[in-house]
Formats: sequence, structure tokens, C-alpha cells
Amino acid sequence: MTSRRVATSVAIGTAAVLLVTGTAARVASAATSAALVTDSSVVTAATGPAVDPAVTPTTNHGGAFLIQSQLDRNYCIQVDAGATPGRALSLQQCNSTLPTQRWTFTWNSDQSNLLVDDQGMCVQGRKPQVGVPMTVDYCRFGSVYKFVYTSEGLIENVLTGQCLSIARAGSAAAVFFRPCDPTQKTDVWPISL
Repeated sequence: MTSRRVATSVAIGTAAVLLVTGTAARVASAATSAALVTDSSVVTAATGPAVDPAVTPTTNHGGAFLIQSQLDRNYCIQVDAGATPGRALSLQQCNSTLPTQRWTFTWNSDQSNLLVDDQGMCVQGRKPQVGVPMTVDYCRFGSVYKFVYTSEGLIENVLTGQCLSIARAGSAAAVFFRPCDPTQKTDVWPISL
């Protein structure tokens, strides 16, 4: 497959998720080799990308994950239905059959992730205010869109250093940014398939 503008490709099963931006690149099919494609390089899964010392390496990548609240694992992050930018993230009762609760964590060359929803849009960190719901937008590869999933289960924005959080576990609870605190169950997000 050839694309004029490619930034990141992640192999998931036998299909490849392709996120578009950047410069020309050629992507091998996922059936022949898993590859990560960036603006300037192709890195195979066997070697992995070089670590950027400015980014704490993520501990997760792949697709179709449910992101559960540690406060109450019956609730998962869900994006509002639709296909437009600006849809908000909230907690809803976990339902593994809902595509709006399935998330892809890309594996970027700097060891960060984009969090991609079922419509191919990314969570963005432009509203790092406690209580202001996070939203999705067209995927870009600036720091505002980059996250790391930490070993403590935090989802931390690379630009702000703040983490996804909630005030309470319950239907329609807003998912927002706040200073990271791994001791607070409101900031910890177990993931599952």
C-alpha cells in the first residue's frame, strides 16, 4: 500500500491501522510484517523504535481496548457517537460490544501513543482543565495528541504532563485532565480486550 502522507501505522491482527499525516512512505501489509511508519523511518516490530529521552516510554500499544475506571471497573471511557471532531469523552457502563468504547493505542517512534477512537479520531489535550471534558479531533502528531500509558495505569499527556481523570464513577461522568496522581483511583485506567 502506498500513501502520499503517512505518519504512523500500527498492525492489529491481520489489518493495519493507518493514520494519515506527514510525508510519503510505503507500508507493508500486516500479514507480512508488523511495522511502525513515521515521517522519516520505518521500524519493524522486531527492533522497535528508538526511545526519545524526553518521553517516558509507554507500556501499551495495540487496538480494541476497553479503558476501565479503577474507581469502578464497571465503567469505561466512551466517546460520544458520531464522526465529527469535538465529541466528548465520558464514563459509561462498560459494554464490550460498543465500538465507541474501543480504543487503539498507536506505537509512535518516540514511544508515545495516540488514543484513537472507532472513527479514527484522536483524543487531544487542548483543554487541560479539571472538569472540562476531553474531546476527539482529527489526528495530528503534535504533543497535544500524544499520551503515554504508564506502568501505574495512568494515561499521561506528553505536552502537559497531566493525566486523564474523573470526579466520580458513574454514567455520563466527564473524563478530563488533572495533575497525575497514581494513588488516586480516579486517575488509574486498567485496560482490557
